This record gives sequence, C-alpha cells and structure tokens, in this order.
Amino acid sequence: MVQNESATEEEIVLFFYPETIALSIKIETINVASTLIYFSQSFTSASVSVVELHQVKLAYKEVGEFILVISGSVKDSNQALVHHIELIWECLQFYCGSLERILQKSKKDRVLLQNKIKKKAKYLIPLVNSFHKSPMKFSPMPYVELAPGYSNLSSHFVMAWQLLNLISLNESLTDVIYGSCLVYKGSVVCTQLDVASTRWIANIVEAGMLFPYSN
Repeated sequence: MVQNESATEEEIVLFFYPETIALSIKIETINVASTLIYFSQSFTSASVSVVELHQVKLAYKEVGEFILVISGSVKDSNQALVHHIELIWECLQFYCGSLERILQKSKKDRVLLQNKIKKKAKYLIPLVNSFHKSPMKFSPMPYVELAPGYSNLSSHFVMAWQLLNLISLNESLTDVIYGSCLVYKGSVVCTQLDVASTRWIANIVEAGMLFPYSN
C-alpha cells in the first residue's frame, strides 16, 4: 500500500503474523505475494483469488488500497482459504471499522497508520489460531453450562438480561452502546448482539486480549 519510495522496510509492513518472523523474510514474502497477485490479475477479474505454488497456496482479497493475504498448505482446499480470508475481513471490520476511514485519518503519517492497523489487527490472532481447530467455521458458541438438575436454569439468564438492559438504557451511554454481551469465565451468559458479533467478542475475551492487566 505504501507508494512513497522513501518508505523504509519497517513502514511497508502494516501487519504480519506471526510477528516473530524476521523483517527480511517478511519483506521477501510480501514481495513474492505482491508479484504473484499482480501477475495473476492478468488472467482473472475475481475479487478473491487463490494462487497455488509448489508447496504453498496464497489467498488474497483487495479492499480499496489494501491487500489482505493469507497462506496455506497446498493440501488446503481453495474453498477453505477463501472462507478464511473472508472471516478475517469480517473480523477486521468488526474490530477496526472502515479501513478507508483509518487511511484517511492517517494518510499523512505512515507510522501512525501502521500503528493503528497493528493495534487492531492483533485481535485477529485468536481467529487465525482457531482455523487449526475448526478449519471451516468458528468453534461452537461458548455459552455458560449450568450443573445438570439445577431447578432454576432460567433465573441466571433473566438476571443477566435485566443487567444488560439497565446498561443499554443508561442515558449517558445510549449514544455509544449498541448492544451488550455478558461473559463469565470465558463463557457467554447472555448477549444482545447477533451471533457473529458475540463470537468476535468471545473470541478475544477467551484469548485474554481485552483485559491484559486482569490476569
């Protein structure tokens, strides 16, 4: 995305996972991926494509001036890789909002743009890790399970729902809260959000990324 020739190697990479990989390998990987993507575009007009090499497959998705790329084994199906990159894109929009909006706010400062993207993109890590356990979808929603034979199972849900309603009806918060989700020990007790949004939240709560100082 960086078109200024004065950009350093550190500024070229907006986000790369795993982060522990050496910068030189990141740059080499990005250069190879970019070359293959632009070359493959001569043969297809699809918005999402898969490029297959000898040992690796690359799935990519262009969004405005951004290009998202994920790699997989040649054993992975094209359908799985396309599904994964669409999930990553949906997740990034949920945590980050519009990438174009961030670009407009940061376009005069590449380092600021990079830092904003990296900060938000870290929330994608639990999602990427979940692909190994569940290659085509999220793992089941982690709802709270109460002990068998408990006589009043619905009372916990009702109390949780009332609590979330009190939060959503707070006049000082109505402009900034669109829905709430109550999580206890990594499990969803009650949610006012749709299933996908609740999963995004439960995913990063489980990874401990929302409350880094609470451990």
